[in-house]
Amino acid sequence: MSAPSGGGEGGGKESAAGGVSSSSLAPSSLPPPRPKSPPEYPDLYGKRREAARVQMLEREIGFLEAILVSD
Repeated sequence: MSAPSGGGEGGGKESAAGGVSSSSLAPSSLPPPRPKSPPEYPDLYGKRREAARVQMLEREIGFLEAILVSD
């Protein structure tokens, strides 16, 4: 007897969900789907950070060399 009551609950959930009404509401209330950009992966080895640091130091070296040449 517990099996039919469980089936009745499942059937009740399906009818309560109102698949037709929820699907008719979804397109009007939600914006159209857009492709997502790929997730940004963590910089495990710090290569990006290291490259930025090297670039900053190269700029500083160039600036200091320009000061030395102008003197």
